[in-house]
Amino acid sequence: MPEGKQSNELRIGLFQATGLAVKDPALVWGAGSSDPRVTFSVGALNCTSHTVKQSLDPAWKEVMTLELPRGPAGTLVLEGLCEDVDEVSGADFMGQFTVDLAECVDGRVKRLWRSLEPRTEKDVVSGDVELVLQWRYNPRLDFCPFDGFVDEHVNEPPNEWRDRKSTRLNS
Repeated sequence: MPEGKQSNELRIGLFQATGLAVKDPALVWGAGSSDPRVTFSVGALNCTSHTVKQSLDPAWKEVMTLELPRGPAGTLVLEGLCEDVDEVSGADFMGQFTVDLAECVDGRVKRLWRSLEPRTEKDVVSGDVELVLQWRYNPRLDFCPFDGFVDEHVNEPPNEWRDRKSTRLNS
């Protein structure tokens, strides 16, 4: 990473999951399946994987990125939400997990497994998700036209235009 620059992009490689819970029971024979997808979020930012149809051991092999705010990595958490997608009835909760982004502060690629956790005691959850994460500096995202901006006129009295404008507003 260039000197004086901070990480500004989180790369998320969603590789695979194993042992997911059945959310779509078989109607005639078999054990049933699920149609899983994963949504990642850091604060208000989020991204969602594609849906893998009829799999309890999906392989997404998908890379997503989140443009993260400047600042220390240790204060941010990546949240993952795994859902079974049903066209008619909506999405069913399959589990959730978190990753403390302080683990990624050095900019190296990290390969992690996370177990899915329930939201409530009633949730039927099983399985693990494999991720590859890298928090890095992306120079294409490093644009802020007002960094270092100094208002040259901050201590000067209002000019003629400002005086006329305030007179009109007060009338």
